[in-house]
Amino acid sequence: MPEPAIHLDPKTYARGLACVHCGLCLPACPTYVTTGQEADSPRGRIQLMLGLADGKIEANDVVRDHLNLCLDCRGCETACPSGVIYHELLEESRARLAETQPPPNKLLRWIFFHILVKPTRLKLSLLPVRLLQKIGVYNFLLHKSGLIYALPPQLRG
Repeated sequence: MPEPAIHLDPKTYARGLACVHCGLCLPACPTYVTTGQEADSPRGRIQLMLGLADGKIEANDVVRDHLNLCLDCRGCETACPSGVIYHELLEESRARLAETQPPPNKLLRWIFFHILVKPTRLKLSLLPVRLLQKIGVYNFLLHKSGLIYALPPQLRG
């Protein structure tokens, strides 16, 4: 059997096993209602998390996307007849997955911790972009000149 992608606390793992797959959580989940994909439902995500912990699936971008799409609204918990504490399972799984990721770019970390969390700094940092958009040269300067490739891949979008 392959090495598990994540190691869950036995108590947390047991919470995932408590799911009886009845489907009562489906209409309570906004991401499932929107996408209609089983992997975007609470019971689908529970299967993904247990699969990661059992080593049956690998931690790839598709799995991460499904887990990160959850809004953590906990609507599924109120609908669950088995009393699955879904948010604790999801939070621990996300934390364990984050440990397997390479550390983020230092510039990106600095931006997250020093600009995005400060509304005034964020507003000031976006001022040049707003001005370039208003005068109509934003697209040319960033895309056609190739200046966009100077940014880290995570910020290009």
